[in-house]
Amino acid sequence: MNDPDPINVGEVTLTTVSSVLGLDPTHVAEATALIELPGFDSIAIMAILDRIEDNTGIELPGELIVPDTFESLDRLIDAFTDAGARRREV
Repeated sequence: MNDPDPINVGEVTLTTVSSVLGLDPTHVAEATALIELPGFDSIAIMAILDRIEDNTGIELPGELIVPDTFESLDRLIDAFTDAGARRREV
């Protein structure tokens, strides 16, 4: 699989969060905090992580699976983008 660029990671992340939560992508993109979205709980987090990892080939390291990572959509995208960049450096 080719390494995804940040735009792909962003698109995959938005689509995944929207799909798992059953929400319109616009609603998710405009949310100030993921935790405030209906259905965003620990089970949803695991489903979101699994799907993003499957669709991007990027595994989020355990040290990034912390509440701050899920503060906003942008933080989640940044975490996967950074993890992908680290993987390419190795």
